[in-house]
Amino acid sequence: MSKPLRAPGGTSEVSVGTNIYPVDADGTIEATDEDAAVILSGPSGFTEVMPAAEPLPTDITTMTAPPGCTGASFAGIEFDVINGKVHVPVVAVNELVSHGFVADVVVPPLVLDAPPAE
Repeated sequence: MSKPLRAPGGTSEVSVGTNIYPVDADGTIEATDEDAAVILSGPSGFTEVMPAAEPLPTDITTMTAPPGCTGASFAGIEFDVINGKVHVPVVAVNELVSHGFVADVVVPPLVLDAPPAE
């Protein structure tokens, strides 16, 4: 089986042993499960591709943006940087760290319209 991975910007290919994976036009590679595990375990900046059908998790973290950065994007969603900080899903951390963001705090999910406690 193969696993899609998103490449960090400016990457044209990645190799594991003698296997070479070129980066597609959409910025992804298709690596074997074994090679994907090797790629993800190192400081390569590659991240797993989330299927579009899955909703984003509700766990949120605050990250410090690189100087001059005004926004971040993950899974097709734009996040504004305000006063140097951006709130993003925890699953976005690895990808954003590869672009110079720094994770600050993990915030538990909010429960909206919860019934009153008895």
